Amino acid sequence: MFEEQLSMFELDAPIVVENGKVNIKTAQAQREILEKKYKNQLQENLKIGSLVSYQGNKNLPVLRLFRYKEAFSYQFVKDFFNEYSITAKDYVFDPFCGMGTTLFTACVNNIPSLGVDRLPTGVFLADTLPKILNVSATEIQKQYSIAKEMFSTAEQAKVAEDVRIMKIAFPEDNLIELKKWKTVISKLESPYKEIINLLYLSVIEPSSFTAKDGQFLRYLPEREVLKPTELLDRKIKDIQQDIGNLSTFGWNDKFVQPAVYQGDTRDLSTIPFEREPSFIITSPPYANRYDYTHSYSLELC
Repeated sequence: MFEEQLSMFELDAPIVVENGKVNIKTAQAQREILEKKYKNQLQENLKIGSLVSYQGNKNLPVLRLFRYKEAFSYQFVKDFFNEYSITAKDYVFDPFCGMGTTLFTACVNNIPSLGVDRLPTGVFLADTLPKILNVSATEIQKQYSIAKEMFSTAEQAKVAEDVRIMKIAFPEDNLIELKKWKTVISKLESPYKEIINLLYLSVIEPSSFTAKDGQFLRYLPEREVLKPTELLDRKIKDIQQDIGNLSTFGWNDKFVQPAVYQGDTRDLSTIPFEREPSFIITSPPYANRYDYTHSYSLELC
């Protein structure tokens, strides 16, 4: 089975950790072993360097709505689909799907797909972004208007304020706004509840004193902070515009919704695959380098 084939990436010998740090010489030696072992299966393609970044999604409908900086671009996936003639007869798998760029690209190209990720934020985004393709801009505005009517009298939802960064991340009035919005959004109907919640998650960072910077979530007390409701108003206009522009990008109405699961790819025994995948494309996590729960701690809280 293909899950057994994934074990091909195991190292031939364990990396040595001394005083909490990886022994660089050992790590380098293991890299050379892997490169030699899989030399005939590796290709270096410098032309795709500009595509292995979220920057390529900044001007695309829907994918631009949430800044998931570790993502690669839509065009990166689409080019591989074209190169290997991936069609609706295939079954695409992304074992570290993140925000779901692979799955979204498969969705708008009518290709069945499945993704797995460990981070709840990534799983939520990957599952929700394709749902935007099947709703109307008018109904989005209607649901948002209902939410705004409830906002003034809404109670403050509970959030994980015991997490250290939460104690200093927001001006007090912004945190109150965010907690009230969380209560209001939870009362909406699906899929609008999930879609507006995605927009809500996207405004948390700009309404805080934090910024995702490389592998860190930096605290910037002098940063200009915006109001959550004003940011949400802008996001609603953005999503309405995006829904109206889908056909401009050749995305028709034949969308195959992906299956998304939260889990550990090292054990796929509980993941309900429809069949064995015919194509796998992914960007593995940067082990021992990036702590995604740190970068997305505010969204998780």
